[in-house]
Amino acid sequence: GKINGIAVSDKDIYLTNGDKIQRISLENTDGEYIKVEENISQNCTIAFVEVKDGYLWTGNYYKSDDKKYNAKADENYGFLVKGYKLDAETGRLVQKNNSYIPDVLYSLDKPEAVQGLTISENYVITASSYSNGRSVIDVYDKTKSVENGEKITLDGVEIPVLNLKSENKLYAMPYLEEITEADGSIYALFKSSSISLRKYDNVTATDYIWKIDVENFIK
Repeated sequence: GKINGIAVSDKDIYLTNGDKIQRISLENTDGEYIKVEENISQNCTIAFVEVKDGYLWTGNYYKSDDKKYNAKADENYGFLVKGYKLDAETGRLVQKNNSYIPDVLYSLDKPEAVQGLTISENYVITASSYSNGRSVIDVYDKTKSVENGEKITLDGVEIPVLNLKSENKLYAMPYLEEITEADGSIYALFKSSSISLRKYDNVTATDYIWKIDVENFIK
């Protein structure tokens, strides 16, 4: 499969692999082989995964005009950000009704081609890119999330959908894939650094991780 994202908690490594999130215990990473402890199934291609503030965050790659990636997260939503709360004692996901059900759902007004996402104290920040076109970083203010009474029922559990609108936008070079936030800064990683893309003359490539100050960007 294709690994689109990786995240680390106090106890585990989480990888995205197609329509699954794979959990690997940090206790079992010293040997020659790494064992996948658990496969957490999703209903479409997973674009990213992040562990932040006691939650496992994930979401699907959705491009409405591309048949390969136009599978919806839900019948009414092309793209959703899902937040699964990690148990305070075990540090792992807890099943409800014999399945993993998200505790938080965000619907974004810019859902197309999201490759990466990071969560800060006040913001949801996404990185979107498609092929060799320019990439976009969108910033959503979590304090302005709107609950319109929309809910999704998963395995008998109703989950409210929180709607967010992009407050700020920054254009970047093509092939932006992964972003993460730390200490008020965004760190951006571009796929163009790979050997498979650097060989093309029409690709603007960078082999640096770019650092962007969140507050200055928003101002």
